[in-house]
Amino acid sequence: MMSRGRYLSLVLPHNLAAELQSEQLAQNFNAGTFPGPNWVSDTLTAAEGDFASLRGSIAKATTRTAILGLAALVIAIALGKVNPAFPADWGKIASAVGAFLAALGAFLQFSPPRETFKGNMLHEVTHSLLVRVFAALGIVLAAVGSLWWQ
Repeated sequence: MMSRGRYLSLVLPHNLAAELQSEQLAQNFNAGTFPGPNWVSDTLTAAEGDFASLRGSIAKATTRTAILGLAALVIAIALGKVNPAFPADWGKIASAVGAFLAALGAFLQFSPPRETFKGNMLHEVTHSLLVRVFAALGIVLAAVGSLWWQ
């Protein structure tokens, strides 16, 4: 995932550009009244919390996914479908990794980011992008795994 420093270096230009999409704020910017004197510090303070929240959401989603993945593994072992003595089945591995990533994207949706008026601040965009990337990669890998021996 993105480092804290990199995230904070991106948040000011991104959020300023997002806020300038408002016609009123763009006029205030051109008049020299926006952003205010505390805008940078307020934005960085909010970004610290948003970044911590994003990391927490990913940690929760990963934990939930790992718990369900372990439960699925226990069931597969109990049914005799998976055994350390069996040779590696790359189709099953691809399906399992795909299911893990797709579940991660789904569980990430359970912890939505702090909402803003237009929904285009960096923390919202990053959260949405991660959900889409995890889901898309997971679906592709799960499909590859299911079609492995066809």
